[in-house]
Amino acid sequence: LPDDGGHITLCNRKLFLKDMPRVPHEDERPFGVCKWKRSLDNGILIENRTGRGFKYGRTGNQIRGFFHTFDVARDRGGALVMHEDGFPIETGLRSIFLGVDRTELENRFGITFVDGVEENQLSKMDIMMQKPLYHFISDNKNCSAWETIAHRHYVIQELYSMTAREMELHPNA
Repeated sequence: LPDDGGHITLCNRKLFLKDMPRVPHEDERPFGVCKWKRSLDNGILIENRTGRGFKYGRTGNQIRGFFHTFDVARDRGGALVMHEDGFPIETGLRSIFLGVDRTELENRFGITFVDGVEENQLSKMDIMMQKPLYHFISDNKNCSAWETIAHRHYVIQELYSMTAREMELHPNA
């Protein structure tokens, strides 16, 4: 990103990423998530199908569902396991943000991809559908609402950082 802390231009206005709140990336907050254990033994597999009966809502609902995937994984002390296609990557994230790829999602958000998990572990994981994700409400007493909000800021900031980087690399795309 540029020396000014990074920015993107949207509707002829510069939005500076440095002005967004920073969330520390430390042992107590891996990937910005409060007290997330990320165990494959308690992993959550996100249903990726988007056909009739699977897709729930439009882009806003899908982004909200994406936020809730972290809440579910954190509350259960499990890894967040996703497919590279379908929900939420293709239908939610890539429809808005640039530079969303596997490596970035692994490094910035701690997402584990389904093809990197042993079959015996996958078979034990709970599968979460889009509609229950959208309506999920955490009852975790170990993390405050403010910590959840801070994580949302972290996710948005990272997604816009990826977009800004991609716009720099491919300005005419």
